[in-house]
Amino acid sequence: MIVSTLLVAGCGDEQVDAYYYPNKNDLTKRLFYANVGSIENCRMLIQKVATANHDANIERGDYECGVGPTGQTLGDITVYKQTVR
Repeated sequence: MIVSTLLVAGCGDEQVDAYYYPNKNDLTKRLFYANVGSIENCRMLIQKVATANHDANIERGDYECGVGPTGQTLGDITVYKQTVR
């Protein structure tokens, strides 16, 4: 799970991290991909990962793209300026 503290209009050159949750009912299990380049790259990567997990329509799983890590955490949760799907 990612916590968003501030909504920002765009991501510019900020770091974008991808999170894929194979089971949307259990967000403790996740695949993490650091610094994927852009929100669009994040979405494309997640589509490939979901397809490889036999969930091409992302019905069983879920995902988030974290934009602009703030350097803060809440336990093991990274805080981002913005999270998008």
